Amino acid sequence: MDTIYDYGPFDKIKIIEFGNKHGVSLPESYVGLMEKHNGAQLEKDSFKYTTADIEDWLSFRFCGFGGWPVLDRIEKYQNMEYLFLEKYMIFGLTGAGDYLAFVPEGNPPENHVKLIIHDDYEEGPHGDQMRIVDVARNFDEFLAGLIEVDD
Repeated sequence: MDTIYDYGPFDKIKIIEFGNKHGVSLPESYVGLMEKHNGAQLEKDSFKYTTADIEDWLSFRFCGFGGWPVLDRIEKYQNMEYLFLEKYMIFGLTGAGDYLAFVPEGNPPENHVKLIIHDDYEEGPHGDQMRIVDVARNFDEFLAGLIEVDD
């Protein structure tokens, strides 16, 4: 996987523990990527998504683990206001200010990749919540669908 930048390697055990703390058993491919390329910006850094009748794409970057010099620290983006999911873990940020998250679904649970749109709300179980859009059934499918968009 080609990267534009990253914050270097990070401890695999700490990555797994962070996911467990948030009720998410992290995919091996995600753990392996962050272990080698913490907080990476990939060359293929865009994904397609669909809402209602609109198909569009967004660029993104991964949140990073640890302290300085990591700017988008993953801890900062958990426990979001107006997001009423029982279990989730935000792992990426888009250029539009939205979030990418692992959300366990199914039996046995699989970590679906969801786009959480920060400025578009929908009715949720506890009132208005940020809109949640399906992106991929799992992290490997998400990675396989990444594209490089020319500006």
